[in-house]
Amino acid sequence: MRSAKIAVYGGGGAPYHHIGVFARAGHTVSVLFPSEVTADILASFDAFVIPGGGYDGMRGQIDPLGEDGVDAIAQFVEGGGMYLGSCAGAYDAATPAEGFRLTCPSQRAMTLSSATVWNEVSDPWSGLQSPGVGRLRVLNQSPEHPIMRGIPSEFEIVHYNGPLFEGAESLFSISDQTEAFTPSETFLSSEASKPRMIDRAREGHVSGAVVGPYGRGRAVLFGSHPEFGFSLTMDDEQLPMTMLLNAIDWQLLSGPEPTSRRAKLCSEAGWASTGHTELLTAAIASIRAHIASLQLKTLDEKWVDRQYAMSVFGQQPEVIWTQSLMRIAELTEEIERLGPGVRHSTLSFQQPAGEILDYGFHGVLALLGQVDDLLSTAEAIWHVPLGDPSADPYKYIRSSPYHLVAGSYLAAIGRATAAAILCRYDDCDVNRRLA
Repeated sequence: MRSAKIAVYGGGGAPYHHIGVFARAGHTVSVLFPSEVTADILASFDAFVIPGGGYDGMRGQIDPLGEDGVDAIAQFVEGGGMYLGSCAGAYDAATPAEGFRLTCPSQRAMTLSSATVWNEVSDPWSGLQSPGVGRLRVLNQSPEHPIMRGIPSEFEIVHYNGPLFEGAESLFSISDQTEAFTPSETFLSSEASKPRMIDRAREGHVSGAVVGPYGRGRAVLFGSHPEFGFSLTMDDEQLPMTMLLNAIDWQLLSGPEPTSRRAKLCSEAGWASTGHTELLTAAIASIRAHIASLQLKTLDEKWVDRQYAMSVFGQQPEVIWTQSLMRIAELTEEIERLGPGVRHSTLSFQQPAGEILDYGFHGVLALLGQVDDLLSTAEAIWHVPLGDPSADPYKYIRSSPYHLVAGSYLAAIGRATAAAILCRYDDCDVNRRLA
């Protein structure tokens, strides 16, 4: 079987774990930005992937696409392509409530599935109520489906705030939480009202992933994150990743061949052709200095209290903070070792000028610069006087040292992981060219 040509959306959210999964399997991976998502370009690929969201979730991914972008995605799938979405990327292509469509009208043209979002509310998640963050046990609902080949009757997968579904064909349903799961009701407190949302999802046999046809193509929507591993940095290989690879194999066996047209992607104007090794060394040295300084500080500030610093994966904020600093240090050592052999394009890529994006794809040096800035800011605002506690666990996502360093995959820990993934899988096609 030939390797697939996979386009991963770089215009919003965190595409790095998907890049790692597909590159490790030998597929050709390209990153597309909103200005590149046109019908002609997408026809060059077998599948188009939209990952979990950034600070603005679903809207942060859809708004930059505009009507032309969402129309192009729908045409690609209708013509026989595969759409793969995780978390926010799955919600993007589902059938949301009319309230979300009023705030994000472009989504209407991107509805690729009849599945509705079970955990949809108007507040506080901009249309989505989180069940929690961590490892869930789920039940294989479609053992004969090609995507579920080799998947046991019950298994664990990471769920990270994302949608749960009703309708369409269910791939797996919620079984139970594990000790490595934090229900949303206990993000900011060890006390929680019952029944919890995750309990109601189990009782209602609610789906964590759905699949269905759209025209001659198909949409595969994972409310959970099969691309995530089970460690703090979620970059370890785990069984759920098999479902992503099975989906691509299914497309290769039964979908149309991509066109042979060479996609004309972003120019290389933003790449630094020289001096990248020196820049890499300087960035790592600065990050190490900030880590050393932060590790000397005493965690007795208001922002690390459980009412401000959310628990995830069943772990207390103090543990997450300490482990995050250690892992960032380990990741920088890996980047330092691998970086000199990485192509300058992967190291130096900058997002297209003029596009205001909600995180998305960056090169290694840009990611390290962000890590450095986040650590530096956390150090500078160590004694920040936060306001009153909030029911929104992400209220202080841009102003709390905890959230800047350790609180999510948008924090310094997540961006350091992203840089390491790009260094590990530099043979994937993240340097804007198509084979």
